[in-house]
Amino acid sequence: MRLEDLRLENRTHNCLERKGYKEHPGRLGELTVAGLLSIPSFGSKCLVDLLSSLETLAAHEGKLDAELTVDAKALGATAGAAKISFADPRLGGLLRAMDTESDTVGEMLTRIVDRRLDPPDPLQLREQIAEFREKIGQLSKLPLEEELIQIFAPDFAPRDRRIVVEYYGWDGRGSHTLEVLGKKYGLSRERIRQVCVKAVKRARDVKVFAPVLDRTLEFLGTQYPKGLKRVQAELDAGGLCGCPLPVESIGQAAGFLGRKVEFTIIEVGATRLMVHSRHVKFPRLIVQVAKHVLTSHGAARIPDVTSQLAKRFSKKVNPVLVRETLQARDDFCWLDEQCNWFRLSVLPQYGLPNMIDKILSVTGRVDISRVRSAMARYRRGNRKLPPPKVLLEFARQMPHVRVEGNTLIAEPPLDWREVLADVERNMVEVLKEHGPILERTSFEEFCIAKGTNPFSFNAILMSSPVIEQYGRSVYGLLGMKVDRATVDDLLSHKVASSPSRVLEDYGRLADGRPYLVYRLSKAAISGGVITIPAAMKRQLRGKFALCQADGKRIGTLATRQGCAWGLGPALRRRNAGYGQQMLLLFDIPKREVEMRTGDEAVLAELSEG
Repeated sequence: MRLEDLRLENRTHNCLERKGYKEHPGRLGELTVAGLLSIPSFGSKCLVDLLSSLETLAAHEGKLDAELTVDAKALGATAGAAKISFADPRLGGLLRAMDTESDTVGEMLTRIVDRRLDPPDPLQLREQIAEFREKIGQLSKLPLEEELIQIFAPDFAPRDRRIVVEYYGWDGRGSHTLEVLGKKYGLSRERIRQVCVKAVKRARDVKVFAPVLDRTLEFLGTQYPKGLKRVQAELDAGGLCGCPLPVESIGQAAGFLGRKVEFTIIEVGATRLMVHSRHVKFPRLIVQVAKHVLTSHGAARIPDVTSQLAKRFSKKVNPVLVRETLQARDDFCWLDEQCNWFRLSVLPQYGLPNMIDKILSVTGRVDISRVRSAMARYRRGNRKLPPPKVLLEFARQMPHVRVEGNTLIAEPPLDWREVLADVERNMVEVLKEHGPILERTSFEEFCIAKGTNPFSFNAILMSSPVIEQYGRSVYGLLGMKVDRATVDDLLSHKVASSPSRVLEDYGRLADGRPYLVYRLSKAAISGGVITIPAAMKRQLRGKFALCQADGKRIGTLATRQGCAWGLGPALRRRNAGYGQQMLLLFDIPKREVEMRTGDEAVLAELSEG
């Protein structure tokens, strides 16, 4: 029991407190009546007061008020109630009227539930508990901005309260500077600052009961990563705030009250994103990698960006963070949300836009399947070409392209002379003058006559989306209607001196080294590309250092799927001629290949070797 439970008169209580019985009231049982009367100022009236109070408590011992226990347990079951501090600025007064010994509601309820004696007036305590529960319910239903005002500026003058609200942005209109508020209210900046600091100090070092703020933080904890505009819209629709309270203001208020704020708002270009505080560096890296991935084609998938992040930065990034970061940008456009295909509209118009423009400038209108086939000839960087559905949506988002079903139409029509450049424009012009189709050798001769470099010709021929191959070594403009008889007739007029076979011999030397012997064609010389026989393409796969007979490195030979390339620079350096022989001698363990060129002496050297 406590000394207060006896409800003694002031004189009696003060005499016993001075002798130390407040902390240890049980020691009164060690005293006689004479001992009590020997206490200074403790007279007969005090003795009667004490004995009467003890008699009253003894009469009630073991007869506890069951409803008080029920009410106490019900209060303890109320969410967040047990942790409420007696120093709470809004509830402290009610709590101290019920109990002067406890520090939290949880401690007070433990004392009530575990009591051996009822307080002198259990009905009054029950009424106080009911009033306290009702107060908690009222506070839990407030809009967030009203909760903050009650916590930080409950007894401020109306003007000072408005200053606090406007400075921290708790009216839904955003925060204002000291200078702006000073001019508005005719006060100095320092005075405005003092008013705002005073408000914050009220809740410093105190565990404040703020149920609406806690629910709001819990809600925000489920939102990131996400664009701030979307978070703000969902918060406004959630009913926690009576006005559009900025997320930044909520985070700031939570910091004032010692709440843990795990989200951070960052700027990514012209957009703002809410992320976990551990991920503040990721969004900029994500945008950087996404732009790099989009450079070649202009369209990519979210998993492409995620995998590139893992390769470049050795960090596993949540795909949701990648998706939300990119989706928050104003220039982000979905091409197929279900399959994660997207584009960024502000990037330079390389890749897909450029190729679509090229194709439409030559054809005027074209089916999307033919567009995709034409683009497949451009193999730069081994980028994955989007499926037809994605290409169709990409074209639909282009301002000068009209889509009818699966057909793309240039609107207004594009002039290929303005869209195409340099070598590609010359090649299209040749096909329009001498076509519609040409055998490769004739095609190259016409282009060289117009000033085209042979090696540039070969590069464009291999990759241009507006040039289509209609047969072996037969090329024409994309979309031309050419029958098989026309192609066969053109091939029959090929130069008779052209080698009938490029690959002449292959095998292994006595020491086990593989070799290949070729009769060089014009295409092989200009393009530097040859075929690998099927019997040897598996063992000759990969990259090899290309060397001369003396061991000096002159380039790199790369092979894959029965094709080898990289010979062009070396052949040009050696002035290799049409019809000459070329020997490639491989050293598999060293990943080296020796190249020799000449006439019939190449095979003779091989025989001697």
